[in-house]
Amino acid sequence: DTSNSVITCNMFSFCSSLESLDVRGFNTSKVGDFSHMFAGCTNLKSIPSNFEGLEKVTNTYSMFRDCGSIETRIDSFRGLSSVTDARNMFENCLSLQEVSSWEGLDVVENLSCMFKNCSNLLSIPNRFSGLGFITTSDMTTVSMFEDCVKLATSIISYEALSKVTNASSMFKNCKSITNIPSSWDGLDNVTLLSSFCSGCINLEKIPDSWSGLSSVVSIERIFYECSSVVTGGEQDIDSEHLGNLNNCEEAFYGMTSWTADASEIYRQMNNL
Repeated sequence: DTSNSVITCNMFSFCSSLESLDVRGFNTSKVGDFSHMFAGCTNLKSIPSNFEGLEKVTNTYSMFRDCGSIETRIDSFRGLSSVTDARNMFENCLSLQEVSSWEGLDVVENLSCMFKNCSNLLSIPNRFSGLGFITTSDMTTVSMFEDCVKLATSIISYEALSKVTNASSMFKNCKSITNIPSSWDGLDNVTLLSSFCSGCINLEKIPDSWSGLSSVVSIERIFYECSSVVTGGEQDIDSEHLGNLNNCEEAFYGMTSWTADASEIYRQMNNL
């Protein structure tokens, strides 16, 4: 009987022989903490989808971490409308291939490492619509997709990320990404973009303008070793658009195909 349970963290963690679970009849209406619930279930092949009553769940930290056999496409996050902490939720889910919607994560605040090292993740929605759209707090997306080496979906907009303050390493080592949005619009409050696309060796173009990043403090290694980038990054390097910037160390290191004058851009940024 789970009707009076308020915490289910670690409930099935490291059940390495568990392949599937029918959770019909699990009454979780009072549960707030799902952290590590299935962490380390290395043979779990599908995500249980028939929980009853998830309205009070606020924490899914590492819920499916190291579940390397999960192949289920994530169609939505419906039912998780109270979740604020989704850190590491699917980290190291090496067989996960697709996320088709962010629906349901209305008040999420922390998405750090949510899909880190999902090395077979191929696609995510091309917009971030729905993420934290009614939260009143700052959001963080640190390392959200770091080491998703097969992720190739072209993000077309950062809209809906206006509450993000820290996006460091968000797409670090996403070696298959060729494009990012053509502008920084939507990242109005971001202060940290360190290593944002570091190691994206097939990225071909970066935004022409730095407009939209008036709050940013650090772009250290933002495009480190992005050796395929040819153009972009030469406009609006001034106090109006980058007035708070104080760290651009190795921002453009290893951009061997870039046609811009890197030394001049560093000079302008360091003189802001």
